[in-house]
Amino acid sequence: MNKSVSFSLDNIKQPALKFLRRYHLLLFFLVVSAALFTAIVILLQITNLSTNDPSNSAAPVDTSFDEATIERIQTLGEPRSYNSGNRKSPFSE
Repeated sequence: MNKSVSFSLDNIKQPALKFLRRYHLLLFFLVVSAALFTAIVILLQITNLSTNDPSNSAAPVDTSFDEATIERIQTLGEPRSYNSGNRKSPFSE
């Protein structure tokens, strides 16, 4: 009942090569899919970190005009129409 078990590289290499030959395409797609999933998760974490960081947000921009500019615009009056022959200027209404 005492069997002599010999471990050799050929005993391990042959079944491994048979497995790789049979399932190489499936293993390739599994590895590529896992790498793609990992890349997406990492990119999502990076974008969440960059959007949640309040130190990166700029101060609010003041979009109001000053009163002097508003008065200057109002004193300009109606836009003048420009007629060159029969053509009307596309910039006037």
